[in-house]
Amino acid sequence: MLRNIFPVVLSLLCLTFLTEAVSYDQCKDAKDNHSIRLLTISNCESAPCPLKRQTSVMVEEIFVAKKNVKSLTTSVFAKVAAFWLPFVSVHNKNACDNIYNMDNSIAGCPLKAGTEYKYRNEFPILSIYPTLTLPVQWALKDKNEIITCFQVYVKITN
Repeated sequence: MLRNIFPVVLSLLCLTFLTEAVSYDQCKDAKDNHSIRLLTISNCESAPCPLKRQTSVMVEEIFVAKKNVKSLTTSVFAKVAAFWLPFVSVHNKNACDNIYNMDNSIAGCPLKAGTEYKYRNEFPILSIYPTLTLPVQWALKDKNEIITCFQVYVKITN
């Protein structure tokens, strides 16, 4: 019996470490950026988050919609030298397909003000990305209005 329980407990412990909350900075240009309750990035315990090229990374944020939202688009930029460049694999994509209720059922859009949601997005780290440490700013926007936004340092590696 104990021999059967040990692998389950070990697996749960590993999953816990893989989805640890990440500390992040508020985005400077967001009016009300306190809607994010929890942010997790796969394989990241602290910044800079390691992003290995030719692998996938899962970003999950739990947030409260501060207003009714009709649609959501991602706005994801990385600062390379003095320039903010689009994070090609995830920038300007429909985010509604990645919105879930807290019971993990698909919510999609529209979002209701005062309701808690999960945004979950798995995306590739492309081989064209340079290997360096840089800040990434990730926002969910309704037209041009920022709904959620965070900034975190990442380290892109081979």
